[in-house]
Amino acid sequence: MDDLIKALQIISKGIPKDEGWPTNCSHDMLWVKGDWSKYTDEEIQELDDLGFIKDEESESGFISFKYGSC
Repeated sequence: MDDLIKALQIISKGIPKDEGWPTNCSHDMLWVKGDWSKYTDEEIQELDDLGFIKDEESESGFISFKYGSC
């Protein structure tokens, strides 16, 4: 649980403050909106270590199969 909280704290800096629905969970995948340009390479690596990878398909946000079981 601590890793999930830590990851969401990092991701939160790239979510627009007026975003009403920054998360989605489907098909055993948790998706969290996030503007990639807001993160350092070190943060991207830390997110990877915490179970989140960049969502290359949508070109924004992060996905996790570790935390995505619905």
